[in-house]
Amino acid sequence: RMDLNMVPVSVVRAVEGVPGVVQIWMQSAIGLPSIEAYRGLSLLEGLESQIARARAFSALIGLEERVDTGRMLLPVSRRVVIADNGIAFPEDPVVGRYLEEGCGPVGSAFMASLRTLTREQLQADLEDLLSEPQIDALWRRREGLLELCDQPVADWSIEKVLLSTRRP
Repeated sequence: RMDLNMVPVSVVRAVEGVPGVVQIWMQSAIGLPSIEAYRGLSLLEGLESQIARARAFSALIGLEERVDTGRMLLPVSRRVVIADNGIAFPEDPVVGRYLEEGCGPVGSAFMASLRTLTREQLQADLEDLLSEPQIDALWRRREGLLELCDQPVADWSIEKVLLSTRRP
């Protein structure tokens, strides 16, 4: 819906009558902490906008796990992916705790797609997969994300993102 081109191929399927999604597993994808530990931050140069968009989208769908440690980068193609969506869409509407370091350079196209996303589109796209409280929380996270991302963070950096992922 948001034209991020970051989500691996995903297909809606029902297993024993229960709807869900099957998604291609990105075997070679690694997370930011692994990059820092094993490869160094130079691997991330030029990917700040992709990383910011992936983190903002993770906040939108309420996926704290990926924001902290999830696989996000395909090193060979220098492309950010947003896999591991299995525990997304909580009923918690708060977006701020997902992006304590700020929204980052998500770009005008991301903001435009977020602004033009309607409650009716979400309802139509997700009503067979999510409960009404989950859709409501997603909509409220969208509102919070719009507010957060409209506030530029001058000192946003990959290093700051990595520091925010180190929680005791």
